[in-house]
Amino acid sequence: MPKNTSRKVPKGAEIIRTYDDFYAEIDAFEHGERNLLIVVGPPGTSKSTAARTRLKNARTIQGGSTPYRLYIELFENRDLPIVLDDADKIFRNKDGVFLLKLLTQTDATKVIQWNSNTTEIRRGELPAEFPTTSRTMIVANSWPQDDPDIAAVESRGHLVYFVPSFAEMHRYAAGFCGDPEVYEFIGEHLPYFDRLDLRLYYKARQFKATGERTGDGEAWKRYVRGQMMEAEKRVALDLLGDEMLSSDHQRAKEFSRITGLSGRTFYRYRTEIELRQGQAA
Repeated sequence: MPKNTSRKVPKGAEIIRTYDDFYAEIDAFEHGERNLLIVVGPPGTSKSTAARTRLKNARTIQGGSTPYRLYIELFENRDLPIVLDDADKIFRNKDGVFLLKLLTQTDATKVIQWNSNTTEIRRGELPAEFPTTSRTMIVANSWPQDDPDIAAVESRGHLVYFVPSFAEMHRYAAGFCGDPEVYEFIGEHLPYFDRLDLRLYYKARQFKATGERTGDGEAWKRYVRGQMMEAEKRVALDLLGDEMLSSDHQRAKEFSRITGLSGRTFYRYRTEIELRQGQAA
C-alpha cells in the first residue's frame, strides 16, 4: 500500500500547460468521453475550482473523507459523476485504494462493496454492495509511483499532469485579481518566483487592505517578495539571462564560483526554472 506519493511528473502522464487544454479535458469528462480522468499537478493552480465550476452535475467528495465515509457518499450519489478532490489521503489507505479499484472499473456498471459488517449495514440502512454507473475524476497534488494497485487504477483512465507556466497562471489571475496594482506588481516579478500559487493574488490584496488601514502601504509588497525564490536560485536565473556566458557549462562554473554549490545544483535549478516558467520546449 502506498505510504507516500510523489510530486514528480507521473510516468506516462500527458503534460498540460494551458487552462484551455485543461478545460478541454474536464469538458470531455462532463460529456462522458472519459470514464476516469486523473488530474495531478502542483497546488495553487485552481484544479479543484475548475472541476467544481465546470462540472455542475457532479458530486465532489473531499479527499479528507475516511474510506467508509467515501463508501456512503458513493452510495448516496450513485450514478452521478464523482469528483474525488484532494484525493492524496485515499491512496494511503488500503480500504480507500480498494474502493478506487472498484469505482474505476471500465465496465459501464460497477459493483461497489464494503467488506465489514458495520452498524449501518447490520441495521439494513446501508447495503453491503450496490451497483453504480458513476464515472470518476480524481484531483490530486501528487500521485503514487511504482505501486501495482495504483497502477491498476491508472491504467483504466487518462492521466494528465497540469503544470501551467507562470505567465499562463498570471493571465488566468487577470479574471479574478481585482486590483490592478497588485496584478501588475506580481506580473513584473514573475521571473523571481520559485513557485507561484494563485492564492498569492488574494493574500496580497488582504495585506494591502491591512496596510492601508494601518498606514503601512508597503507591507503587501514585502509579503509578495517574501514568496519569491531563494537567493541561490535567483543567481541561477540571472546567469541564464547573461548573454556574456555562451553555454550552460560556463554558467554552471560561474554559479559554483558565486554560491559555492555544485554545477549539478545549477542544472537542477535550471530545469525547475524552465519547467515552472514555461521556457521549456
